Amino acid sequence: GRSSLTWTLMMTIVILLLAIAGVLSARTLQES
Repeated sequence: GRSSLTWTLMMTIVILLLAIAGVLSARTLQES
């Protein structure tokens, strides 16, 4: 029910944050 939807939403946000962090880290390493 709602708990499942909330869990899915939280996991999606976490994955997106990890992906963004990875991209930013890659760009930073490339620049330096």
